[in-house]
Amino acid sequence: MKLTSRPPFSVAGCIASFVVFVGAISYGQGHKPNLLLREVTVIDATGAPPRENVDVLIRDERIEKIAPHIQPPPGAQLIQARGRFLIPGLWDMHVHIWDADLAFPLFLANGVTGVRNTGGRPDDLRRWREELREDRRLGPRLIACGPVVDGAPPIHPDHSVVVENATHGSLAVDNLKSQGWDFIKVYDNVPGDTYFAVAAEAEKVGIPFVGTYRCRSLQSKLLTQAKRVLSTLTVSIT
Repeated sequence: MKLTSRPPFSVAGCIASFVVFVGAISYGQGHKPNLLLREVTVIDATGAPPRENVDVLIRDERIEKIAPHIQPPPGAQLIQARGRFLIPGLWDMHVHIWDADLAFPLFLANGVTGVRNTGGRPDDLRRWREELREDRRLGPRLIACGPVVDGAPPIHPDHSVVVENATHGSLAVDNLKSQGWDFIKVYDNVPGDTYFAVAAEAEKVGIPFVGTYRCRSLQSKLLTQAKRVLSTLTVSIT
């Protein structure tokens, strides 16, 4: 199911404990019937008490209405959900997916409707994103960095872009953005000045930036400059 930012709430973003049940429904390409969940318990994660035994109408892939009783619209598929729970979909913000056939069903079975892949094989990630977008594969929303930006020698040569200086770092950011990746991931062996050049170029072109750095001599500098360089900077110290 496709996600957008417009209200009402997205069903793909709100189904977690219930996603196994709803996700098991098989749709033909382009055919997604309206759904009416009967007597489900809604937990909206705002701190409000659970809303027990309410109906939830899902129309055009959006949660349109929650009420004690809803008259089913013509053609809607009714699902008896008494004893089940509907909660906001969960996100796993640091994953490395190598086998989508194995991982995607497990994510959905555990209520994870979105994942941030922070390094993996680019060809596989492109194919999976296309399959998800075209409804040819059932799985969570997938955002990914593609190849990680690393120095020489790269720790993961099979999915890295190697940069040796600030110029290389800036070019790598531009290339990765042009390829359609969602964010830039910088890894451990990038030289210090190049690290900051990558962060600055990411800010310039408007793409999120995350990174790790294990050189302790530069950790304090990274932390000091993080807010100045990029508000979305994430520094992992290990």
